[in-house]
Amino acid sequence: MSLTAVAALAYFNRTLYHYDIATGEKKVTANLTSSGPANATHTNSFVPITSSIIQAFPSPIYPATTSAY
Repeated sequence: MSLTAVAALAYFNRTLYHYDIATGEKKVTANLTSSGPANATHTNSFVPITSSIIQAFPSPIYPATTSAY
């Protein structure tokens, strides 16, 4: 089984049995609290795709340009 599948199953198991997602060490209960501000101070509108990911995509089956009849 790949490491990605193991990680996905671990996260799923944490949610199924009510453990915190980040560490899997604390049981989630009604009185579980966290610290920090209630609102986000910075968000990214998009995550840039690196060139190595773009190169991993196969080329299209059909040519990108088409000719008019």
